Amino acid sequence: DVCNDIQTLILEIYELTSKFPSDERFGLTTQARRAGTSILLNIAEGSARKTKKEFCRFITYSLGSITESHSVMKIALSLKFITPFQYAAFSIKAENLWRRLCTLRTSQST
Repeated sequence: DVCNDIQTLILEIYELTSKFPSDERFGLTTQARRAGTSILLNIAEGSARKTKKEFCRFITYSLGSITESHSVMKIALSLKFITPFQYAAFSIKAENLWRRLCTLRTSQST
């Protein structure tokens, strides 16, 4: 289920960011974690809305949070906070979730 996979991605974000330098605690670490948790929280909030159109709007917010998480990890890679292997593995998971959420959004808009 997509929510379980999102939660797995969130746990990976926490794991990766736990190894960031301590001076990034209020920078990239916080940004990555907030963006990651927003993916799932927006799905949860949207699912409680009354219309499919509103739910689709929250799925779009989740897609933005996936993009933000991915961007943070790209910065982390550039700063050598994570390895190319870690970045590639994260990217595959994020892109897979992106596609699945796009499919979900499309199914809700018809």
